[in-house]
Amino acid sequence: MTIVHWAVAAPPDEAELALLTAAELRRLSRLRMTGDRARFATATVLTKRAVAAELGIEPRSVELDRRCEHCGADHGRPRVPGSGLHLSIAHAGDVAGVAITRAGRIGLDVEPEAGGGVRDVAAQLLGDGERAATPADLLRYWVRKEALVKATGDGIGIGLRDVVVSAPQEPPRLISYLGRHLRARTVDLACRAGYLASVAVLTDHEVLVREEWSTR
Repeated sequence: MTIVHWAVAAPPDEAELALLTAAELRRLSRLRMTGDRARFATATVLTKRAVAAELGIEPRSVELDRRCEHCGADHGRPRVPGSGLHLSIAHAGDVAGVAITRAGRIGLDVEPEAGGGVRDVAAQLLGDGERAATPADLLRYWVRKEALVKATGDGIGIGLRDVVVSAPQEPPRLISYLGRHLRARTVDLACRAGYLASVAVLTDHEVLVREEWSTR
């Protein structure tokens, strides 16, 4: 089972701040925008609580390894070494989420429908055979592809035109990845009104997803 935990991003209270490490507190202090601070803190706390629930430990015992696989800086995908868990964090607007599974490497993306910015990158987004009739279609392509490049760890720098997926009105399916076959399953998520979200898992097997909303 793959579980996607969602929460409304909000400034951390004292109990939540107590779950952050010194490094995480330093990173939080470097964020100048209130929204950025809320999203980072909420996503980090949500992740620690989700991992703790999976492992049967206290959230304060969860240590996230954020070292980038490419440069070693602390902005990489979160990992809990030795746990067997795969994680992906995403946040946008007032929503923060974390996807957690044992099935394989995972990527999560969420975007607000009101964002509109994706319209400006349509030429860099749509690949062979992909067509978008509305801004919502473009956004659906975006979250599906972003989830996939987060799962592989390649990131959007590889060029999303070469990640070809099924049409927005069709069930999500990866058609080709950089011109080759990649074993991956993509699932569109409910999230909440005003947002589109998708999760991708690098596996051959069917992916069952459950979404949960957390409250303080």
